[in-house]
This record gives sequence, C-alpha cells and structure tokens, in this order.
Amino acid sequence: RLDHYRAALRSCSLVLEHQPDNIKALFRKGKVLAQQGEYSEAIPILRAALKLEPSNKTIHAELSKLVKKHAAQRSTETALYRKMLGNPSRLPAKCPGKGAWSIPWKWLF
Repeated sequence: RLDHYRAALRSCSLVLEHQPDNIKALFRKGKVLAQQGEYSEAIPILRAALKLEPSNKTIHAELSKLVKKHAAQRSTETALYRKMLGNPSRLPAKCPGKGAWSIPWKWLF
C-alpha cells in the first residue's frame, strides 16, 4: 500500500513539473499526502488548488477536513509533550546561566 502512495505522489509530481496549475494533480497530491498523515505538507498544496479554482466544493471540503485534523494532531502532540516534560509553567522565566558569558553560539565558531 505504501508503494501505491509513492507511485501516486511521483505521478502527481511529474504532472506538476509540466503543468504547475493542474488542479486535479494538486488535489490528488494533497489527498495522498493527507492519507499519509502529512497534513502540514498537504494543506498548502490544497490551498494552491483552491486559489486556482475557488468555487470547487470538493477542495473546500477536503481542506477544511485537513485543517481540523491537523489542529487535533497538534493539540494531541502538545498534550503529549506537556506530559513528557512536565508542567512548563514551573520552569524559570529566565535561564540562571545567562550573565557575562551570554555569547551567541554563532560567534564561537
């Protein structure tokens, strides 16, 4: 099944190389990426398709569904990170080590 997604992405990418405004290829690429869970990549692609054809209700529906899924995924990840790292409100506001030695790392190398 993973090979089918790869083949579909490859096919859409080839079409988009020659026809960057191909709405069908943009939509399918966004849909495949979404099915793989790559919401942050799929959303801009679907927005590009919607920009080319703003009256397309199918693209509207898919995009709104993805935005909701992406928001839910992000909130789940945030809750997981909070659980792993503890309560961030208990962390000090300022790092105690900052003082005379606060030199940006890029200047050290």
